[in-house]
Amino acid sequence: MRTKCHGEYEAVHRVRGGMAGFTLTELIVAIGIISILMSLLLPAVKQVRDQAKGLRCLNNLHQIGLALSQYVQDSNGFFPPPYDPAAFKTWPMIINNGGYINNKDLCLCPSGVPTVWSATATYAYGFRVAGSGIYDVGHNRINALDISNPADYFLLADSIYINSGSASHLKQFYYLYGANHPQTCIQLRHALGANVLMIDGSVQRKEADYFSNLNFSVYK
Repeated sequence: MRTKCHGEYEAVHRVRGGMAGFTLTELIVAIGIISILMSLLLPAVKQVRDQAKGLRCLNNLHQIGLALSQYVQDSNGFFPPPYDPAAFKTWPMIINNGGYINNKDLCLCPSGVPTVWSATATYAYGFRVAGSGIYDVGHNRINALDISNPADYFLLADSIYINSGSASHLKQFYYLYGANHPQTCIQLRHALGANVLMIDGSVQRKEADYFSNLNFSVYK
């Protein structure tokens, strides 16, 4: 019976060792290639994820639109106020307590911060105060019957609050006053655009010029 010589044993040992077949240079090159592929793929993955969140946001607004349509029918044409000072309730609390929505988190954009319902429902899509962005300390309610062009009048939009001294800084906020209250801004969080719910119930993505023309502050 022929026995393996020393050279044959070493060759078999190198093959069976698996990793022993790679030199340090080859390993470094392989790691470099993997790193390059990862750097190319990660932006694409992020883009797909952001697009999915944008679609979820539009769906949220659509569902809220259906709920508000029912609320309007039950309230003689009036939408809920952004905030009811007598009841200490924001608009998400009003429609939730009234049974118009079942999933509270619909009131928040999945691309904003935070994405989970808070006890006060302060964090939500920004509800446009009555008028065309006019500061209104009374929080007057919008009546759908008074709007002659409901397809052109936005009601809710992606929002953000700008006030470094507040716990709500850089978070979604429940109302939008317009230029006279620059701390409440439209946030362009969907590919430099913001999703909106119009009075007629349609949902759209609008860019900065749309809001600037209405004297609303925008935040990129």
